[in-house]
Amino acid sequence: MSSLPYILIADDDFEDRYIMSETFRELGCPVAIHMVEDGTKVIEYLSEQEADMVKLIVLDLNMPRLSGTETLRVLKNNPGYKAIPVMIFSTSVNEIEKRICLDLGAKEYITKPTKYAEYVQICKKFYAISQESLG
Repeated sequence: MSSLPYILIADDDFEDRYIMSETFRELGCPVAIHMVEDGTKVIEYLSEQEADMVKLIVLDLNMPRLSGTETLRVLKNNPGYKAIPVMIFSTSVNEIEKRICLDLGAKEYITKPTKYAEYVQICKKFYAISQESLG
């Protein structure tokens, strides 16, 4: 198993996945990232990994097959995945959606930024969270 913090990102938008990937690369963060397009693939991927490999899951809300909220619900109801921090990263500013996600156990709800400088700060935050469980 890699000693790098491992971040699993689920977003159905190719451009958003690309921006996040490039931001981590440009920051030089020593992090392993795996990207998937929907919540079903999150669950499939986790079932194939060692229990403690993934240190952070980042979920978009509006995804096909299994939405971010539905994925969060599955993760937090599974003892094997419950302890993995989950960040919601969405364009939605709906306060009810935000409250539901936080009540389900999301660590934080972040609205996707419109400026690259904000992406940089968010990726730094994701990296820091992924390192917390490394001690």
